[in-house]
Amino acid sequence: MIPLAAAIVFIFGLSWPIMKLALYNIPPIWLGALRMAIASLILFAILVLRGKKLFPTQKDLPLLTSIGLVQMGLVILLVNLGLNHVDPGRSSVLVYTTPLWVTPIAVLFFKEPLRKLTVAGLVMGLLGVLLLFNPFDFDWSNKNAIYGNEMLLLAAFIWALVIIHIRFGKYHRSALELAPWQMLIATIFLTVMGHIFEPNPIINWSWQLLAEVGYISIIATAFAYWAAIELNRRLPAVTTSVIFLGVPVVGLISSAFILKESITLNLIIAMSLILIGLLCVALDRKRGEN
Repeated sequence: MIPLAAAIVFIFGLSWPIMKLALYNIPPIWLGALRMAIASLILFAILVLRGKKLFPTQKDLPLLTSIGLVQMGLVILLVNLGLNHVDPGRSSVLVYTTPLWVTPIAVLFFKEPLRKLTVAGLVMGLLGVLLLFNPFDFDWSNKNAIYGNEMLLLAAFIWALVIIHIRFGKYHRSALELAPWQMLIATIFLTVMGHIFEPNPIINWSWQLLAEVGYISIIATAFAYWAAIELNRRLPAVTTSVIFLGVPVVGLISSAFILKESITLNLIIAMSLILIGLLCVALDRKRGEN
């Protein structure tokens, strides 16, 4: 499982600078719609080839809507809008703060116990987020940067709401059987949003853009989603949570190499605090399950 885990982390991390490159030539919402449409078709084909059941049950509609419309639709929309104005490495760090928002929601609304290690993790993680916006390192006069960062944090928070729904919801079909339908719902949602907010899109097609869209949709969405499901099936949830902490690290490093994104000391410290905070939350969850 180590090679599969390493591949997933590398694929997800590398997708951030590649998405940024694609956004130079295709509007954000349409990039999301194209990504979900291609991935949906591939996963439908996989289900057919593996002889899986194609149609979900009526009982799966809440999770279909939650994940398809909100996580794969709205969250992707917000991420692309934010990434359009923010460096990809920083974007990956902000979006992967999602577990920090899951914990207080679970405590406040679902009465989950709040232990000391979780509190320490939340404090460290939030300090890291605040450090990303310290007045000496963040340009508060740049309205596009402010807007982009707001979109990314909002995406992380909304993703946390979906995770809570998944945690307390029930599956009647496997995650792989539901995934193409969720992506289809996301495709429809993003296409409608594209026609409303980005009508008559100008797309500068080239072999490079085709390669970027291919990587994002086929490798980083269809394959990586399937691989992540397999990983979750074989490893404890906390283990996979810890593994995924490597995604923003790869995102930051790959962005520095590909797009020459500057890695400041402030960014390194902030990311370290956030990752340590997420690790504390994950380890405390494991302790609570034992």
